[in-house]
Amino acid sequence: MNKLFPILLLYAVTANAKETEKNNLVKVLIRPECKGMYYPFGFDDKPPEQPDYVLWDSSAAKPLTFKDPRTLITFYVETDGRHLAAIDAKGNLLWVRNPFEEEKAQCEYRTPHPVIVKIETFEKPERLKFNGDGPKFDLNHKFIMIHFDSSQFGMVDEETGQYIWLGQN
Repeated sequence: MNKLFPILLLYAVTANAKETEKNNLVKVLIRPECKGMYYPFGFDDKPPEQPDYVLWDSSAAKPLTFKDPRTLITFYVETDGRHLAAIDAKGNLLWVRNPFEEEKAQCEYRTPHPVIVKIETFEKPERLKFNGDGPKFDLNHKFIMIHFDSSQFGMVDEETGQYIWLGQN
């Protein structure tokens, strides 16, 4: 066997891994109304460069499931990290929504393409205080809380899929 073969094989595997890694990068638009949130001012108070597009590593998006023990509804985050589906205990699809895209007030923050990384039950939504023109939701419904990798979070009505952005850390 050629002594050079293992070195060439290692080079080919490394080159292929780098190519795959490079292929995970996706060009993502930062909406004009969100540039101030995504590109914050530095300590020198000079406006930063604000390109229209930035590269995002799509391998950050992972499928995720969560079953609410209160309702037995299973929530599934699709492989894009954004679409959320609700499936009842009998296996019926209740709804599919893209909470980040549907909530127009939510801007890209810390990452150009925030993805859902955590789902949990959300108790006591009645404690939330909104002004008169704030979001409307049915307090008789159950809610889950979803968290994005950008540190943004909000609640989702389990019956309708309505998403209400609550904030960011």
